[in-house]
Amino acid sequence: MTNGKVKYSAIRTTMLILSALLLCRCSEKMEVDLVPSEYITYSIQQSEETKVTLMNQLEGEAMVYGYLYDTWSETLTPWGKISDADFSFDGDKLTSNTNIAWKEIEKETANNKFKTFAFAPKEVEGASVATIGTPKITYTIPSDPTKQVDLVTASMEVDGDFKSSIPLNFKHVLTALEFKIPFTPTSVESIVIDGVYNKGTYTFDQGWTDLTSKGTFTITDPTATVMMIPQTVPAGATITLNYDGGEKIQTSLQDIEWNGGKRITYTLHKTETKTYIYFDLAAGNVTINSSKYSGYKYVNGTKTTVTGTHLPENEYYVYQTSSTNRPASGPPTYKPVTVNGIIWSNYIINNKVVEDV
Repeated sequence: MTNGKVKYSAIRTTMLILSALLLCRCSEKMEVDLVPSEYITYSIQQSEETKVTLMNQLEGEAMVYGYLYDTWSETLTPWGKISDADFSFDGDKLTSNTNIAWKEIEKETANNKFKTFAFAPKEVEGASVATIGTPKITYTIPSDPTKQVDLVTASMEVDGDFKSSIPLNFKHVLTALEFKIPFTPTSVESIVIDGVYNKGTYTFDQGWTDLTSKGTFTITDPTATVMMIPQTVPAGATITLNYDGGEKIQTSLQDIEWNGGKRITYTLHKTETKTYIYFDLAAGNVTINSSKYSGYKYVNGTKTTVTGTHLPENEYYVYQTSSTNRPASGPPTYKPVTVNGIIWSNYIINNKVVEDV
């Protein structure tokens, strides 16, 4: 192959880079200071790693259910004295509008154990709660991001004569999506997430099930945080950036894991892809000089001549196929390199410390 200063002509394509950050998966490791109490009260107990982030978020009202039993059963119903009360966050406490004494439990027939389930915020548009046995929250994510919530839950079992403030360790149970646009478009019309699961059922202490319904989310504020049902994103799901009055970036989201308690950042890049003149060395030799190029490639298994006039802007791609990896046309493709099931490019992006890579 000889001659010439070779440049390339380019056509624009697009690419998305995905990075995942811990949203605030609350650790089970925490020190609990028990505070004796005549009344049933709750204290917010978080690990030092997550306390500041979550404690600043916990405000307003929470829904609290209490169950009394000797042996747990999925036919149990909530104790009305707790579920009928109004609870709200007050610093590192969850307080009630009414005093419920521990001695009230002694009056109940089954009172050996007392288990609390709580979630916040109390009012969640698109959610319904089933309270027979372990509570279940069935939630359809609103398509309007301004109506979405960062749902947190907690549970704790204590003895019926605990007579101390009950510690609750709240956890995020949804997936948060954020977006970065590393170039400066004249305008951003929308970011559209299409074909992802938008409804599911969360069972306390177990996770999400019954993911069947799919939806489309249109985000007009690129700085917004969007909450999603945790899922393995189904086939056909896409994310699209619409900008500059008709330009777009789109890519597949299929098979990406959206885990509860994670914050995932999508960086939407504009990049260039090269238009190549292809040669397959398995089909024959390649010659490029100052006036012309010639060689061969396989098209649908047939050896095909490649020839033309050499121009300064030409970009050449030389490869060699075999009978086992030969595509219909063009160079062979290979599976991406992965580390622990993570595509190498994402693995590099998601590890901040070089020693961890």
